[in-house]
Amino acid sequence: MPSILRQILICCLFVFVVSTPMIATMSEVIILLDQGLDQNYDLLKMKIPELLDNEKMMIYDEKKKDAAVPFLVNFIVGFGIGSYIEGDPYGGTIQLIGSLAGLGTYVCGAVLLTRAETSMNSILLSGGSVYNSMIPGAIVMAAGALDMIGFGIFGWIRPWVFAGEYNSKLQSLFMPKSVSINVEPYFRSENNNQQVGLQLGLSF
Repeated sequence: MPSILRQILICCLFVFVVSTPMIATMSEVIILLDQGLDQNYDLLKMKIPELLDNEKMMIYDEKKKDAAVPFLVNFIVGFGIGSYIEGDPYGGTIQLIGSLAGLGTYVCGAVLLTRAETSMNSILLSGGSVYNSMIPGAIVMAAGALDMIGFGIFGWIRPWVFAGEYNSKLQSLFMPKSVSINVEPYFRSENNNQQVGLQLGLSF
């Protein structure tokens, strides 16, 4: 009986010792991905080959980007918030600055237009054109509106572009393309002459 217990303990210890480095490697890969794929790309390239195939698939499925939620947030709320949620500060900052600039331009145009309307009576008394005085404000408002629309469209497209690029890099790390060379026999018959030989085949 003691010998059986000893064998069980030895087996448990062996399993623990063997599995611990794998768990440590998995946690290291996850931490590196959370810190940033681009800045830790070289380290990840060294660590990921140590993982088992099912571990690679598990981490890949967990960490790949889904653009649906960031797209909806950018569509409904705007200002790049969805891109920040997705982990894309570059795209989020571009939309944020562009949208704020467009909003500020639109507000300035609205202020100019309001001032033109309030001074309408004095312009009429002086014999000027009301419409000419309102044109600058209308132009500035239109520019601001176009700016916000343009950066809004950018915010709708950016999550899909970022997710595609990120997932492509992630896939190249976890599921790299492999090239295998196969040697296959072939038989050829031409003009009653039979040829037997070997041919090389490449598969990607």
